Amino acid sequence: MDKGELSQITDLAGIQNAPRANVLVPDVRSGSTFSYKDEGSLEHDIPPFLVVWFYTVEPDYRALFADNVNAFEAEFDALPDPAGGLKYRGTYSVSISSASPELEYRTIWALGDLSHLKTLNDYIRTPNAPLSDVLKLISAKPVMRSEIIGLTKSAVPKVSL
Repeated sequence: MDKGELSQITDLAGIQNAPRANVLVPDVRSGSTFSYKDEGSLEHDIPPFLVVWFYTVEPDYRALFADNVNAFEAEFDALPDPAGGLKYRGTYSVSISSASPELEYRTIWALGDLSHLKTLNDYIRTPNAPLSDVLKLISAKPVMRSEIIGLTKSAVPKVSL
Protein backbone atom coordinates (compact mmCIF):
# COMPACT_ATOMS: atom_id res chain seq x y z
CA MET A 1 0.00 0.00 0.00
CA ASP A 2 1.45 3.40 -0.96
CA LYS A 3 0.77 6.94 0.34
CA GLY A 4 -1.83 7.60 -2.40
CA GLU A 5 -3.87 4.58 -1.37
CA LEU A 6 -3.66 5.59 2.27
CA SER A 7 -4.92 9.10 1.39
CA GLN A 8 -7.87 7.61 -0.51
CA ILE A 9 -8.78 5.47 2.47
CA THR A 10 -8.59 8.52 4.75
CA ASP A 11 -10.82 10.51 2.33
CA LEU A 12 -13.36 7.67 2.32
CA ALA A 13 -13.76 8.06 6.04
CA GLY A 14 -15.37 11.45 5.35
CA ILE A 15 -14.27 12.85 8.65
CA GLN A 16 -12.57 16.18 9.04
CA ASN A 17 -9.19 15.91 10.70
CA ALA A 18 -9.17 12.17 10.07
CA PRO A 19 -6.11 10.41 11.42
CA ARG A 20 -3.17 10.33 9.04
CA ALA A 21 -1.50 7.06 8.18
CA ASN A 22 2.05 6.54 7.01
CA VAL A 23 3.55 3.65 5.09
CA LEU A 24 5.77 1.57 7.34
CA VAL A 25 9.01 0.35 5.82
CA PRO A 26 10.15 -2.67 7.82
CA ASP A 27 13.78 -3.15 8.72
CA VAL A 28 14.38 -6.78 7.77
CA ARG A 29 17.38 -8.45 9.35
CA SER A 30 18.59 -11.97 8.82
CA GLY A 31 21.54 -14.06 9.93
CA SER A 32 22.39 -14.48 6.27
CA THR A 33 22.97 -10.76 5.80
CA PHE A 34 26.00 -10.26 8.02
CA SER A 35 29.41 -11.72 8.49
CA TYR A 36 31.46 -11.91 11.65
CA LYS A 37 34.50 -9.79 12.42
CA ASP A 38 36.99 -9.25 15.21
CA GLU A 39 38.18 -11.50 17.96
CA GLY A 40 36.38 -11.54 21.26
CA SER A 41 36.97 -12.59 24.79
CA LEU A 42 35.38 -15.11 27.11
CA GLU A 43 35.98 -12.76 30.04
CA HIS A 44 32.62 -11.05 29.58
CA ASP A 45 29.29 -12.40 30.82
CA ILE A 46 28.06 -12.72 27.25
CA PRO A 47 30.74 -14.01 24.87
CA PRO A 48 30.91 -12.88 21.24
CA PHE A 49 29.73 -16.26 19.91
CA LEU A 50 27.60 -19.11 21.19
CA VAL A 51 27.13 -22.55 19.71
CA VAL A 52 23.80 -24.01 20.82
CA TRP A 53 23.01 -27.69 20.40
CA PHE A 54 19.32 -28.69 20.16
CA TYR A 55 18.59 -32.35 20.84
CA THR A 56 16.55 -34.92 22.72
CA VAL A 57 17.22 -37.90 24.97
CA GLU A 58 15.08 -41.02 25.01
CA PRO A 59 12.58 -40.76 27.91
CA ASP A 60 13.91 -43.92 29.59
CA TYR A 61 17.40 -42.39 29.80
CA ARG A 62 16.55 -38.86 30.96
CA ALA A 63 17.25 -39.45 34.66
CA LEU A 64 20.61 -41.02 33.79
CA PHE A 65 21.30 -38.14 31.40
CA ALA A 66 20.67 -35.59 34.18
CA ASP A 67 23.02 -37.52 36.48
CA ASN A 68 25.70 -37.64 33.77
CA VAL A 69 25.41 -33.91 33.07
CA ASN A 70 25.72 -33.17 36.79
CA ALA A 71 28.81 -35.40 37.01
CA PHE A 72 30.36 -33.72 33.94
CA GLU A 73 29.72 -30.23 35.31
CA ALA A 74 31.12 -31.17 38.74
CA GLU A 75 34.36 -32.56 37.26
CA PHE A 76 36.47 -29.41 36.89
CA ASP A 77 39.14 -31.20 34.83
CA ALA A 78 36.48 -32.49 32.42
CA LEU A 79 35.42 -28.98 31.36
CA PRO A 80 37.27 -27.25 28.52
CA ASP A 81 39.98 -24.77 29.47
CA PRO A 82 38.58 -21.26 28.74
CA ALA A 83 42.13 -20.13 27.91
CA GLY A 84 41.75 -22.18 24.72
CA GLY A 85 38.86 -19.99 23.56
CA LEU A 86 36.09 -22.47 24.43
CA LYS A 87 33.86 -22.43 27.49
CA TYR A 88 31.00 -24.73 28.47
CA ARG A 89 27.96 -22.58 29.42
CA GLY A 90 25.60 -25.32 30.56
CA THR A 91 23.05 -27.91 29.54
CA TYR A 92 19.41 -26.94 29.87
CA SER A 93 16.14 -28.81 29.62
CA VAL A 94 13.41 -26.95 27.78
CA SER A 95 9.83 -27.68 28.71
CA ILE A 96 8.16 -25.61 25.97
CA SER A 97 9.62 -24.84 22.56
CA SER A 98 7.31 -23.90 19.74
CA ALA A 99 10.21 -23.90 17.27
CA SER A 100 11.17 -27.53 17.85
CA PRO A 101 9.03 -29.18 20.51
CA GLU A 102 10.75 -32.55 20.09
CA LEU A 103 14.22 -31.15 20.88
CA GLU A 104 13.98 -30.75 24.66
CA TYR A 105 17.60 -30.09 25.57
CA ARG A 106 20.12 -27.34 24.83
CA THR A 107 23.84 -27.37 25.45
CA ILE A 108 25.57 -24.03 25.07
CA TRP A 109 29.24 -23.45 24.30
CA ALA A 110 30.91 -20.02 24.30
CA LEU A 111 33.55 -19.15 21.71
CA GLY A 112 36.01 -16.27 21.80
CA ASP A 113 35.88 -16.19 18.00
CA LEU A 114 34.80 -18.48 15.19
CA SER A 115 38.22 -20.08 14.87
CA HIS A 116 37.42 -21.78 18.17
CA LEU A 117 34.88 -23.98 16.40
CA LYS A 118 37.90 -26.20 15.70
CA THR A 119 38.63 -26.26 19.45
CA LEU A 120 35.04 -27.40 20.10
CA ASN A 121 35.24 -30.03 17.37
CA ASP A 122 38.53 -31.36 18.74
CA TYR A 123 37.12 -31.38 22.28
CA ILE A 124 34.08 -33.49 21.37
CA ARG A 125 35.92 -35.69 18.85
CA THR A 126 37.91 -37.26 21.69
CA PRO A 127 35.71 -36.66 24.74
CA ASN A 128 36.86 -37.33 28.26
CA ALA A 129 34.89 -39.95 30.19
CA PRO A 130 32.34 -37.60 31.84
CA LEU A 131 31.56 -35.87 28.54
CA SER A 132 31.38 -39.22 26.73
CA ASP A 133 28.78 -40.39 29.27
CA VAL A 134 26.66 -37.35 28.36
CA LEU A 135 27.11 -37.55 24.58
CA LYS A 136 26.27 -41.26 24.29
CA LEU A 137 22.72 -40.58 25.59
CA ILE A 138 21.82 -37.98 22.93
CA SER A 139 19.24 -39.54 20.62
CA ALA A 140 20.03 -39.97 16.94
CA LYS A 141 16.43 -39.09 16.01
CA PRO A 142 15.19 -36.51 15.63
CA VAL A 143 18.50 -35.29 14.35
CA MET A 144 20.40 -32.95 16.63
CA ARG A 145 20.87 -29.46 15.26
CA SER A 146 23.21 -26.59 16.07
CA GLU A 147 23.08 -22.83 15.79
CA ILE A 148 25.90 -20.32 15.94
CA ILE A 149 24.84 -17.05 17.52
CA GLY A 150 27.02 -13.93 17.27
CA LEU A 151 26.64 -10.66 19.12
CA THR A 152 25.54 -7.93 16.76
CA LYS A 153 28.52 -5.80 17.78
CA SER A 154 30.71 -8.64 16.53
CA ALA A 155 29.08 -8.48 13.12
CA VAL A 156 29.18 -5.97 10.31
CA PRO A 157 26.41 -5.55 7.69
CA LYS A 158 27.36 -7.04 4.35
CA VAL A 159 24.19 -6.47 2.39
CA SER A 160 21.23 -4.20 2.99
CA LEU A 161 17.82 -5.62 2.15
